[in-house]
Amino acid sequence: MLIEIHMIQNHSPSNLNRDDLGAPKTCMFGGVQRLRISSQCLKRSIRRSAFFQECLERDGGVRTRNLIGELLRRTAERNKSKYGDDEKGKEKSEKYKGKVKSAFEACGLEFENELSNVTLFLKNSTLNELALAAESNESGLRERFTEILKAREERKVYVPDIALSGRMIELDPKKPFGALNLNVDAALASAHAISTHEVTTEIDYFTLTDDDPEVAGAAHVDEAQFGSACFYKYFSVYWEQLLLNLGKENAGLAAATIGKFILAASRTVPSGKKNCFAAFNEPAGVLVEIKDSNTPTSYANAFAEPARRIGRPEDDTVDEQSLVGRSIAQFGDHVFNVRRTMSNLSSKLIWYTATPWKFPLRGWERHVDGRKASPVVIGKNPVDTLEDLVKQVVEKMNVGLTWSDVMQVGLKKVTGDK
Repeated sequence: MLIEIHMIQNHSPSNLNRDDLGAPKTCMFGGVQRLRISSQCLKRSIRRSAFFQECLERDGGVRTRNLIGELLRRTAERNKSKYGDDEKGKEKSEKYKGKVKSAFEACGLEFENELSNVTLFLKNSTLNELALAAESNESGLRERFTEILKAREERKVYVPDIALSGRMIELDPKKPFGALNLNVDAALASAHAISTHEVTTEIDYFTLTDDDPEVAGAAHVDEAQFGSACFYKYFSVYWEQLLLNLGKENAGLAAATIGKFILAASRTVPSGKKNCFAAFNEPAGVLVEIKDSNTPTSYANAFAEPARRIGRPEDDTVDEQSLVGRSIAQFGDHVFNVRRTMSNLSSKLIWYTATPWKFPLRGWERHVDGRKASPVVIGKNPVDTLEDLVKQVVEKMNVGLTWSDVMQVGLKKVTGDK
């Protein structure tokens, strides 16, 4: 089963995701320049959002190269509590640094300036256990570290963010860590968000004025690029892989992960220059498609012909003539045609729009010359809150659970966690 999330979201002037020159990221699609938000940027903003963190309160992943620093910080916090003195806590933890680094090197990690050569994505609880081992084991630390990773991280991870994002660690297979099966296949596929229309970026020339009236001229002069666009965003979650990563006995946590991810994806905005532009804009429409098959389908080609601010063709209705309305009209018509040509497609659609009367999801039967004939509503009975969207998604997944059953699961200890 696939749970696919398609989103139309219009952002006001912003620079949500910058390239190496500080300009908004772009790409060519359909022969014109589009604004772009990278999938990495989207996934991190979702993973770190308060909405998704709700299912990680019990446990979640930490992605870092500063493994030694993480362990020392945790031991310092415990020592501070134990000795009642911050400096003494740090002093005690520093004594572990040499043996911890040596043990990790013996396990197969390499370090440069105390940062590991690979980025490790480990459970928070695993790091706590490694920190305890660092404090209590004067000898045999390499073996103890290997035992901990084998017991807590091999094959199943039991935490939503690693289960969704996956993990790839390439280490020397002859070394203890490399011999473990630490790789996790991602359950989530995320596309780069692209604007539904052609975009030209603009430049903001700005100055900083000194508050002292005796200082003449600008205290600082600079410029920043920005753009405004209506984006199409696409995510796909493979249910069976998510369940495998979390443990088949933890279907409740898997369903909670789906729900929290949808809420986070809908309500989270990447943090790039957020204080300069505050482009905290709600999505105009979210379509969730639940498929029995495992064949993912992005509807990005709905915008191979860029959306226009004034509707095309001329028989568009009023609600299709804004940029957002035209984007949703092209999107709906494309979904309608894909579903009609793929006769063996078995899926359920749930359509959310904050203003159902304004943005219906529909396609059109057409005359021979291409003019619209009769509209066909494909997003029937749209929900008008994101919470209702999530409730319907969990129910229509037919896994024997409801949203009320699982919405608090992430806060509890789950089966299989140690």
